Amino acid sequence: MLGNIAWAKAKYLFVLLFNTCLFYALWKWFVDNVPLDVLVADIRHIQLDSLLMTLFLGVLASVFYGYRLKRLLGITFGHAWTLVCIGNGLNNLLPFRLGDAMRIYIAKERYQLDVHELFAATLLERYCDLVMLLGFGAIFWIFGHLSFDGLLSIVMLMLLCCGSLSLVIYRAILTPGPKLQPWLQRFSHLHLVVNRLVQMTQAGRFHKILWITFWVWFMTVNVYYVFFSQNVSVGLHYPEAILMCLTATLAFAIPYMIAGIGVFESALFYVLVQYVHVSSAEAIALALVFHLAFSLPQIVMMMVAWMWPRFKIASVNWRLRRAT
Repeated sequence: MLGNIAWAKAKYLFVLLFNTCLFYALWKWFVDNVPLDVLVADIRHIQLDSLLMTLFLGVLASVFYGYRLKRLLGITFGHAWTLVCIGNGLNNLLPFRLGDAMRIYIAKERYQLDVHELFAATLLERYCDLVMLLGFGAIFWIFGHLSFDGLLSIVMLMLLCCGSLSLVIYRAILTPGPKLQPWLQRFSHLHLVVNRLVQMTQAGRFHKILWITFWVWFMTVNVYYVFFSQNVSVGLHYPEAILMCLTATLAFAIPYMIAGIGVFESALFYVLVQYVHVSSAEAIALALVFHLAFSLPQIVMMMVAWMWPRFKIASVNWRLRRAT
C-alpha cells in the first residue's frame, strides 16, 4: 500500500517537473524570438467571422460525436451529447485523457449504463478515429507536399504503425482464435468488454459508425481550414489544414500535458512556419487564438452539461415555491 502511494507521488512529481521544464523552454523561446508588440498586432488582425465559424463547426462536430455515441450505446441523443460534452471539456482541462475516464464514470452514475459497454464504446470510438486519421493522412500524402522532412515522416510513420497495430489487435479480439479465446475467458471483465465490442460491430453497425466518424473528422478538419484560411496572410490549402489537424491531434494526445498546452501550439507553429511559410509572430498568434477558440466552447459546454441536472432540480423547486 505504501509502495503504491510512493509510486503515485513520484509519478505526479515527474509530471509536474516535466510540465514545468517544457513550459519554461517554450516561454524562453517565445521571449527570445517573438516581439510582444508584433504578436499583439497579429492577434488583432484575426477576423471575428472566422472565430464564429470555428465555434459553429466545432459544435457541429460534437453533434456528430454525440450521434455516434448514441448509436453505439442505444441511448437518447441528449444523454449521448451530454456525455460527449463532458468528456471533451474535461480533456481540455485534465492530463492523461482523464476526460474519457470521467465520461465513463458519469455515464454509470447518472444514467446507470454498463461499465463494460462504456469501455467497449470508447475503444471502438478511438479505433474509428484512428482509421479516419489514417485516411486523411493518406489524402495529404497524395495531394499535399511530395517531399517530407524528418519530423513529418516520423508523424506519418507513427500513424501508420499505430493504425496497423490497432487493426491487428482489433481483428484478433473480435475474431479470437482457439488459442486466444481461452485466454480471454480467464479475465471476466475483459471478456465482457470483448463481447460488447462484438455486439457493437455486428449487422453492419461498424460501417455506419465509420461513416459517422468520417463526418466527425471532416467537420474537425474544416474547423482548421476555415479559421486558418481566413487569417493566414499567405493563404492556406486544404492539405495543409489536414496536416495541421493531424499534428495537433497527435500533440494533444501526449498524456503528460495539461490540455495540450504548449505542445498543441508547437505543432501548429511547426506546420505554419515550415509549410505555410508565415512569420514566427503570426504563427504564434494564430496558434494561441485557435487553441482558445477550439477549447473554450468545449469547456463551456462541459460546464453546462455537468450542471444541467442541478439546473432542472432548481427550476422544479422554484416552480413549486411559486405554486404554493
